[in-house]
Amino acid sequence: MKQKDTEKALKEAFMKLALEHPINEITIKEIAAEARVNRTTFYLYFYSVYDVLNRLEEECLHEFRGIFRTFSLKDAEDPYDILYRFGQALDANPLFGKFLTRSTLAETFTHSIKQTISDDLIARIAEEQQIPPERVRFAVRAAVSGIMDAYVDWCKDRRGVTLEELCEQLGSLFAESDEVFRQRIEKQNQRLHN
Repeated sequence: MKQKDTEKALKEAFMKLALEHPINEITIKEIAAEARVNRTTFYLYFYSVYDVLNRLEEECLHEFRGIFRTFSLKDAEDPYDILYRFGQALDANPLFGKFLTRSTLAETFTHSIKQTISDDLIARIAEEQQIPPERVRFAVRAAVSGIMDAYVDWCKDRRGVTLEELCEQLGSLFAESDEVFRQRIEKQNQRLHN
């Protein structure tokens, strides 16, 4: 196996095992056996079971942040493209979708993603829109959590809803709430300056 293929096989083996067992019950021996490599090979790539989890989280966040960096806050009125790109990233790896929705680690993993994306978005809004972070923190956290939960729900059971339809639904909701949010910020700014 090539180096990238071996690392991928180890991560996939971990995700498969996490669908059935809590992380504290998953062993390196089981991951190696599932990936069809020996334990020595496992240690060439990871130093522990938790290291596999941390690497998956880092890679997921790196990919999501990369998508997010291409998004301009000015595009918030029509967020379809960025919502679609996030959906494609989740859809590209069906095993990851199962891991994200059905593993014993799903809640912790998605919480970390929500937290990081929210923090990034709050910082961008503060910098680009000159709005104090405390004035947008809760709204951003609610929006990011809702969108992430919708994707997770979609990954669990699509019931005939395409990615395009999901993004249309989320996009229209987000666009409408963005307009209301901008109006409220303007009113708050007026009150603060009067």
